[in-house]
Amino acid sequence: MFELFGVDLVHGWIVDPQDTETYEVIVKSCKNYNQTVECIVQANESRSDNPPTQIEEEKLHQAFVADEFLKDTATQLTYYGLELLLAAIPEDDLHPEFGLLMLVTDSGFIKEKSVTWESLGDVDQGSSEFFNDSFRQYQQHPPLNEHEDIDLDHAIAISLQQQQLQEQQHHQQQQQQQQHQLNQQQQKHQEL
Repeated sequence: MFELFGVDLVHGWIVDPQDTETYEVIVKSCKNYNQTVECIVQANESRSDNPPTQIEEEKLHQAFVADEFLKDTATQLTYYGLELLLAAIPEDDLHPEFGLLMLVTDSGFIKEKSVTWESLGDVDQGSSEFFNDSFRQYQQHPPLNEHEDIDLDHAIAISLQQQQLQEQQHHQQQQQQQQHQLNQQQQKHQEL
């Protein structure tokens, strides 16, 4: 579709050739994303109780390097890729960039129903913005003020204290009942 309209789709998920080990594994050995994932999966499936052969050890190492690269570049943008994009694309040109928005999967947002997308502002996501499912910018609710926090903490403390007191009273009642039953048994035993 982009080609039909003469629009270049670009991305910045590029391995830095100065990181020779990662470059060898990702670019020269795996060659693409699917083969990189396949390398990791095969290594995980091939593990056994027997010591690995030299070839198996090399494959395990490649899988480790590939897995680390994918974890370290979860934003699908590298510093090297960003540098290339900035150098290659003129300032006034518009180019769609693969991965402008990412689906939010951070567990810290699990209770925020209005956060769906995260912008890709930089490699480390330090300047990210969040959007809802209609791509409208997320408006964060103001935090509770300090007074409300203290009231909430106080209410929780009172509730816990009451619960503990009830448990103690219940325990004392059980002990009294047991003592009463024991006394009755002793009286019956003495009467016999």
